[in-house]
Amino acid sequence: MTTETVRNFDKVMDYINENQIWDDIYMNIADDHEGDTYIICESWDDVNKLADVVRDVLGIEEEKVWVDELLGVEVVFSDEYTTCSDCYHVIRTSPDSYHWQPDFYVGDGFIVCGECFRDNEDYQEDYLEDKINNPKDAVNGLLTEEQIEALGFERIGREFEDGWYHVNDDPQEIYEKLSESYNEVLFYINNVEQFRINFIVFVRGEI
Repeated sequence: MTTETVRNFDKVMDYINENQIWDDIYMNIADDHEGDTYIICESWDDVNKLADVVRDVLGIEEEKVWVDELLGVEVVFSDEYTTCSDCYHVIRTSPDSYHWQPDFYVGDGFIVCGECFRDNEDYQEDYLEDKINNPKDAVNGLLTEEQIEALGFERIGREFEDGWYHVNDDPQEIYEKLSESYNEVLFYINNVEQFRINFIVFVRGEI
């Protein structure tokens, strides 16, 4: 934000709070971990109502106003963004590229960002519990390979692939073979592209 957009943002927020505009506009205001401010709206109707408020408060006569530019924020929607239940920072919940992987954890009635997840061993244990010995689910984005190894897992075998390039390694077959020699088998997606994914396998507890 610039000095001008900060001033504009503060004026608009003061007006919204003083006049209880929250009852008329569904929006959630939060920062991401880089310090950028987001206004998360439910629909275009909410965006348009917010634009009307901005226009009135800042005395703008033009019919069309750009809320993001005037307030120095990102205006987004709740079907793509939410906030962390622990630190209240913004979380992106939908892909924005072919290489995107989720950096959040959804628990029983809550969602936490990747940073809060990596700071909480209970979250990590619950997350991995659903993925160990499960060839239909894999670690994808929340933990690094080094963090997996720090938990006592050992990478085994080559990098596998599944996609449109005539390589279709089957996790079920891989699991059935490895489970004969190891107590725990964990699949890890290490690359995502438009037409394929690559994955590796970790094991723990030799039989």
